[in-house]
Amino acid sequence: MTNKQVEETVRVGKLIRSSDDAKSDGDAFKLPAWLRTLHETRLAACLQLDEAQQLATGDRTRSAALKREALERLEQRLRDGYNFIKAIPGYELESEVVRRGIFEAYGWDGGMLGELTGEGRLLALGRKALATAAVIQPLRARYPQALIDLLSHELGVITALEPKATVGARRVVTAARNQALDALATANSRVRHYLCACSDDTDKSSELATVGFQPRRATGQRLIPAEKP
Repeated sequence: MTNKQVEETVRVGKLIRSSDDAKSDGDAFKLPAWLRTLHETRLAACLQLDEAQQLATGDRTRSAALKREALERLEQRLRDGYNFIKAIPGYELESEVVRRGIFEAYGWDGGMLGELTGEGRLLALGRKALATAAVIQPLRARYPQALIDLLSHELGVITALEPKATVGARRVVTAARNQALDALATANSRVRHYLCACSDDTDKSSELATVGFQPRRATGQRLIPAEKP
């Protein structure tokens, strides 16, 4: 459902509740207990699930933003690692062929930095660095422990945020919210039909306007504005 559909269904539901609360027991338009209970139950369920859906959407948005920030930091730390290898003085290595081998051991194919735009490549390079740094030779080519700690931290942050940043949980709660909204819309419609049956005015009754429905009008008749909550 669109946000507009959600807002309108809930708006009508709240109008029905407030309008019925204001009616006395002798009012011909007061809802019978069974219909009021049905409607109130569905309205409460809809409001609860809609709040849960909004929280899930906000949580996903925040988690996705934090994950992007962690990926950006991971990219910078990987660049630091690349520059660290590049800065090793030539006299400390047997040849530039050795340097290229070190680059490739860390995942830098062909000794080239390449593009660091894809999440998959960033994660693969980060994990490769953690697995490689402890065993790579010569010792001078091993990433400093401070850099390893930073890489490990960012990978941990990304892993922790992954479930919340995905659409799975949000999809489940949205489906439940939409089902509750459909049930509320049906209850709203049943209230409308009941109110139409309460007088000879049927669907032309001005009572419909008090709960958010437009009474049927004769040709040329001015619309009766529906009440707002």
